[in-house]
Amino acid sequence: MSKEWKRASSVNVRPFWALAQSGVGGALRNAKVGIGDDVEQKAGRILANGWNWPNTTISAHPNLDMDGLTESLGHRIDNTDIVVSFDDALFKKRIVADRFPLGRWPGGAHLKIGSELVREFDHGKGFDVFIALVMRDDTDDEPGWPNHAGTWLVRSVFEIRTEAPAKSPIKESWMTPNDAQRLTGYRKSILHVDYTEGQLGENAQSEALLATVRMAESLRPLADEHAEAQMLVEVACDIIEAGKEDIVEAGSVQPKSPLDNLLKALGTPKNPVTLETLKGWLSSDTPHRMIRNALHHKMNMIKHMGGG
Repeated sequence: MSKEWKRASSVNVRPFWALAQSGVGGALRNAKVGIGDDVEQKAGRILANGWNWPNTTISAHPNLDMDGLTESLGHRIDNTDIVVSFDDALFKKRIVADRFPLGRWPGGAHLKIGSELVREFDHGKGFDVFIALVMRDDTDDEPGWPNHAGTWLVRSVFEIRTEAPAKSPIKESWMTPNDAQRLTGYRKSILHVDYTEGQLGENAQSEALLATVRMAESLRPLADEHAEAQMLVEVACDIIEAGKEDIVEAGSVQPKSPLDNLLKALGTPKNPVTLETLKGWLSSDTPHRMIRNALHHKMNMIKHMGGG
């Protein structure tokens, strides 16, 4: 997941002079939210990508100074709740996700919002999370203090946004028998890969396609998880074969380049595949076999094929 801080936290209080003088306005300066298993983030804008939305939870961490709040609010603390709400400006909707009485709040605790509510509320582009101290009931408080239920005393806003998915370096399409005849000279070809020369070693910012992959239309009915995994192996082999010269001539590997990603796909943390390892495979008598073995092992192809 990536984060980008765009602006400071929106931590302000309503224009009630007694409230403003009380010091409550800074109560949420250390508030944070946690997204899934990620560490808590400070208020402001959070750009996030790669969430597993069906299982994403959000936790609210007010990080309150309870002694200071007790002194600032006095008896009012018993009519104040910690409230977590979700706001979606695009669809003009807001819900209270959770709330807890401030007077009974155990210092370093947090409120956790379940994945069901997150999934139900979000539309895939993100939303705002508010942590606020809110009045529970109407009161006849002295002048300068708010006295209506639902009035927030202080709040902190977290603008959670999702990034656009990264553009794939591989363009995929289906090919008819006529396409196969034109591209390969054989009507029954099931795969054709056009590799962009020199692209394996390009940096991660390059917008050029790594390859164009065309698969036979006859494979559509067979496009399940296992067939897709096998086809990925064949695509990788063809790209490596087409880019063999680029690999052999490479003196180093740029981080996050297509070549770097390829080496990571071939290896594991315990058994990494280096550039020199791949060059060794390509100089052997059976380069495709060695590459396929590595990819089959990585994808657990034996299990896919029912062998264990």
